[in-house]
Amino acid sequence: MCNCIKSENITLPRKRYEELFEKEKQYDAIISMLSCILQKVELQKKEQPYR
Repeated sequence: MCNCIKSENITLPRKRYEELFEKEKQYDAIISMLSCILQKVELQKKEQPYR
């Protein structure tokens, strides 16, 4: 979570803050999905090495 929003000189409106938070959650989900796919690919490479 970004700490800059809690600093004193930056005050984002609550709605905007929630939008940013939603986007961040979406990115986290995408990243975890991609890393999962990458792990599967790595496992397949180990099981079936390219000739």
